[in-house]
Amino acid sequence: MAQGGDTIQVAAGTYQPGSTTGLPTDPGETFPLRIKERVLLTGEPNAATQGTVLQGSGAYTSPAAGPLLAAVILAEGASISRLTVRSEGRVGLVAEGVNGTVSNVQFTNNDTGALLISSNVTVSNNAISQNNIGIKSMSGDAGLIAQNTIQNNTGGAIGVLISNAAPALRQNQIRNNPGGGVVIEGASNPDLGGGGGSDGGNTLSCNGGDLINNGNGAIFARNNLWDHSAPDRVDAVNGGSGSIDTTGAGVATTPCG
Repeated sequence: MAQGGDTIQVAAGTYQPGSTTGLPTDPGETFPLRIKERVLLTGEPNAATQGTVLQGSGAYTSPAAGPLLAAVILAEGASISRLTVRSEGRVGLVAEGVNGTVSNVQFTNNDTGALLISSNVTVSNNAISQNNIGIKSMSGDAGLIAQNTIQNNTGGAIGVLISNAAPALRQNQIRNNPGGGVVIEGASNPDLGGGGGSDGGNTLSCNGGDLINNGNGAIFARNNLWDHSAPDRVDAVNGGSGSIDTTGAGVATTPCG
């Protein structure tokens, strides 16, 4: 029933497939949840619990990434906020070829928390942990990733994976991701500070390689905080033929190594 410009306010609780009462009138949710154009889906935070939880996944075929299972799909201009998204090891959110916003969301227990494909989405003030990949930006994606806490993603996990894309990253806390804080591959041109789209201010610390450039581009990463005042080969890693500009580097509040 929602129309563009509407806000859907969802009460606290866990929304998942399957009946919770056994009644035919209680089928549970059908995933993926598709947020209509210019509709805001917002939850109810609760300090004692995880608030409004979307837990589940369903089939989605991405023109760029192929078949996958996801919890939430954003249409053009759609937004989500104040939710916990758990896809049970699949993809938390897909934004493909759209504008939109994702704010104050907790992404946890996903293979990929947020998958951004050829989009221009603002992803801000989110808590992203216990995923295999926190955020993946791919195929020409050029959104803004700002003021998120991206930490303690598990296994060989990566905080932000950028593949043939050019997002701007500013004022994020990216820590304790064993597979790398930010990993860049292919013909990517992200801006982590000083490239015209970001002023920096990211904390890149205690990762299995804080910024790993496996591509061939010249990466702007100025005015960020690292584990060393002169970023070393663990802070800024060149695995390809590209380069990393760490001008204006500072030291993180609680550095490693």
